[in-house]
Amino acid sequence: MTRTRIVSVVKAAVVNLAFAASCLFLLWLFCLLFVYASFTIPSDSMQPVIKPGDTVVVDKLSTGARLFDIAGAARGDSVEIWRMPRWRRFRRGDVLVFNFVHQGSWDTIAMNVRTYYIKRCIAVPGDTVAIRGFVYTVNGDTLRRYATPEEFGRLYPDDDALRAERRRGYMADLSDTIDNWTIRDFGPLVVPAKGMTLPVDTVTFRRYRQMIERETGRGVTPPAGPGGGGAPGGSAAPRKEGYLCVV
Repeated sequence: MTRTRIVSVVKAAVVNLAFAASCLFLLWLFCLLFVYASFTIPSDSMQPVIKPGDTVVVDKLSTGARLFDIAGAARGDSVEIWRMPRWRRFRRGDVLVFNFVHQGSWDTIAMNVRTYYIKRCIAVPGDTVAIRGFVYTVNGDTLRRYATPEEFGRLYPDDDALRAERRRGYMADLSDTIDNWTIRDFGPLVVPAKGMTLPVDTVTFRRYRQMIERETGRGVTPPAGPGGGGAPGGSAAPRKEGYLCVV
């Protein structure tokens, strides 16, 4: 084999390898965008089902991958999200990975593309959720009971005193909502469904203001009545589905 022939064969091999590598990279990128994503779990919030250090693979294909302006979302801009066609909806009991819904402020909804949460879906659009004495109900049916201090102690033997108190519900009477809901007593709350009509009253304003402002892109004025000072009446119809997820 002449030197020219050898050079020609090597060049052809390099070109073929580069082409194959490019195809594999594009296939991998396509799969990341539309088929799956993987995450390593850093915390113990989903124990005992999912433990720190576990790797989970997220199925994007069946429920439709999301497409949005990643750079705009990273800047904190309000971005439009498109979902690819899907052949199933999220169901109660599904474990979902989603972006944290607050970026920079707890007072507004803004997708934080740098932070992901993994939680179990307990309610789907149209469901009514409530907690009474640590007992979760969905549409009036008992779903689950909050763990007892003994159960928490077995699951998290290395907790320090403060973290153990928070887990066990000793601080459950502390409220972080305007309705004074806690992890001991919460709701009832209707999980919004696309097209559902919500009356614009003081209750709707307290519970759904952030969602309405996120979807409409403008502020919502408190309605007239107890606790409100703005214009009365009207209604709002969510344009997207809502889901409620907990540990």
